[in-house]
Amino acid sequence: MSIQRLKLTGAAILVSRGLSFCRRPRQLSRNVMRLGETMGSPPQTLDGARVLRYAIVGDGVTATGNTVHRFHPSDVIGPAAALAICRYDGEECFYLFYCDAEWNVVTDTWHESLAAALKQAEFEYLGLSFV
Repeated sequence: MSIQRLKLTGAAILVSRGLSFCRRPRQLSRNVMRLGETMGSPPQTLDGARVLRYAIVGDGVTATGNTVHRFHPSDVIGPAAALAICRYDGEECFYLFYCDAEWNVVTDTWHESLAAALKQAEFEYLGLSFV
């Protein structure tokens, strides 16, 4: 599959070998976990969307480098602290949210199905375990 690029207003770019679309850019958060801290469960909703599944990007999970998320061409967003698959009421599609250590949504990708969102997450991170 060829590399695809999607540029949104607000200068968010997603470069991926998979098929996904960034819905809208978010403010880049610099929240990180401190050594020994563990991340709790997400709230029931993120960005107004219902959380269906989530995974912590912790020990044993490795970013593949298959997808690069950017706010600007020179500003790469590092690996997420956690991922959440969410759905807005009244919508048929699913969103894969990339979250910081406090469950703030940093960026997202759009998917036609839950299976497609899971496949994108597994494409980007090895060793994920969704709850």
